[in-house]
Amino acid sequence: MTASRFVAVFKVFAVVFAVGAVGTAVLAFLAAMTTVIAHDDQRCPFHPFGAATMFEGVRIEEQARVCDRRLEEHRWLVVRAGQAPKEVGRRRLPRSLFAPPGFSWSARREGNGVLVEVRAPGIPTVYLRELDG
Repeated sequence: MTASRFVAVFKVFAVVFAVGAVGTAVLAFLAAMTTVIAHDDQRCPFHPFGAATMFEGVRIEEQARVCDRRLEEHRWLVVRAGQAPKEVGRRRLPRSLFAPPGFSWSARREGNGVLVEVRAPGIPTVYLRELDG
């Protein structure tokens, strides 16, 4: 193989690699934007899903939504008597992970606030803390 032939082949491989890398980045960006747009609060609102009374005047509300056939999103709100609900966290997971009996959550008092523990099969437990109870 001559040097000029080697350079020509190298240029073709370099162009193919660059186009593939740029194409992958563009596809990843489009996939991320599609998910963000689908989960817009105006386009796809949450609906009540569950609730638990913690102690006098404090309730935890679980809300859910399905904005994409593959994903489900849940959020937890602390509702105190006479105050606006305060979101403590969200989880967006494949729909199968929210199915019983594997998915569960519990809440407990932590100082003046609330700690919500969210468990789903195959992923680490998440702890959602109310920052200023």
